[in-house]
Amino acid sequence: MSAENTRTIRGSASLASGRVLGIALSLVIQVALVRALSRDEFGAFGLALSIASLGFQAVTLGTTRAVPRFLGMFDESGDDRRFAGTLVFESALIAGLGLVIVVVTIVLRLTVGSSILDDELAFTLTAILIITAPQEAFDKLLEAVAATFGDSRTILLRKHVLEPGLRLAAVMALLSLGQGPIFLAIAYVGAGLVGTVLYLRATLPHLRGKYAAFREGAVIPGRDIFRFSLPLLSHDLVFVAINTLAAVVLARVSLEAVADYRAVFPLARMNQVVGWTFAVLFMPLAARHFARKDVAAMSDAYWRSASWLTVLTLPIALVTTAFADPVVPDLFGEEYRQAIPVLVVLSSAYYLNQTFGFNTLTLQTFGHLRWTVGVDIVAIVIYVIAAMLLARRFEAVGVAVAGAIALTVLNVGAQVRLSALGMARVDRQFLWVWVAALLGLGVGWLVSVAIEPGLIAAIGVSGVISLAVIVVNRRRLDVLETFPFIARVRPLARILGG
Repeated sequence: MSAENTRTIRGSASLASGRVLGIALSLVIQVALVRALSRDEFGAFGLALSIASLGFQAVTLGTTRAVPRFLGMFDESGDDRRFAGTLVFESALIAGLGLVIVVVTIVLRLTVGSSILDDELAFTLTAILIITAPQEAFDKLLEAVAATFGDSRTILLRKHVLEPGLRLAAVMALLSLGQGPIFLAIAYVGAGLVGTVLYLRATLPHLRGKYAAFREGAVIPGRDIFRFSLPLLSHDLVFVAINTLAAVVLARVSLEAVADYRAVFPLARMNQVVGWTFAVLFMPLAARHFARKDVAAMSDAYWRSASWLTVLTLPIALVTTAFADPVVPDLFGEEYRQAIPVLVVLSSAYYLNQTFGFNTLTLQTFGHLRWTVGVDIVAIVIYVIAAMLLARRFEAVGVAVAGAIALTVLNVGAQVRLSALGMARVDRQFLWVWVAALLGLGVGWLVSVAIEPGLIAAIGVSGVISLAVIVVNRRRLDVLETFPFIARVRPLARILGG
């Protein structure tokens, strides 16, 4: 394995550890919300959050991926006027579309709300929470500014400490004052606005050297931003559909079905956490290999990253699939027991997506955008049709199955195209990693059936099984080369050093 690939995987794993606090706080918030609200109230709140998420996509038009690229590029080249123009363009886009979406939602609520959403509470919550769409879009813009100047501390504090901390405070206020979901929605909006103001104060010092460019006249690179971002928007829309459109479809069935889906969805999506973090460093690595036309190094980086994604995500997959039975009722209460199969289906699909690695990201980096957009569109169409058909009979489970089908289509389509790059064939040494992970999942299911462990025991067993999978594959994964600090811990070095 090349030193460059090793550094990337090591750095990605270090970044992943920084998300732990944010994930823990988010899980506490989710559990508190589910237990504080009735199923109908939580369903209405979840539906409103889902619609607000759709509003976020509409406000940004998919430019959130393009802005960090252009800010970094213009800052590196010293083109301050285009740097300023990127900020002006994105700010105007968010403010303009955000205002339109907020006003339209409020007007609809006051006029024809009942004909669009049957539940009055759900529409009232939507009219309040829609304000978070432009607010979160501004947050994304400020995050791009902080990332451009390497201010990872501000990003970490805002995303993983301040944001969940403020939301937790809102939930605690709900519990202590005995208020309802409308109070919670207003508190969520207030917490978000406070967070954005603090984020702005932290990032403004980075822009002091750019003030002259604003006075001289910013050059707006709007066409370049759209040309880069629109082809990537389709892939984001697949996951937006699985996350947010699902709630809209289920709302036509019942708010209880929305509650079942939204209660367990954050747990299922935790299977993506390692992948989200690895992707930060994988994309520039892939770009460098592409520039060198080094297919062999790219193939090694791709499959080695996929192997690490498989083993590092395994404990989450075990907890949310094999041990879903104790997890769901222990966290959310017995009334959510029927959501167990929803969690199992979604988690299985997301874990399978992780084991395939960064196939779509690799294709995008290598310029195969037309293919990826085509696959994305097919996946979205299949998802919408399957979700609408299955929701009528199977409710939340049916929509979860539709999501699993869409994710499978994404991965199969990407793997087919990867064969054209000479990277679709799996190295035998990495194949054994997947076999071991599959056996680990099987052992987890057997333990779950045999002893029916509680939540804490399930987490412990999942950790032991996952460690065993890493130990068995320690040489294939090059554990000590990837993470040399382990060699300084003698007990771990004996176990993982081979």
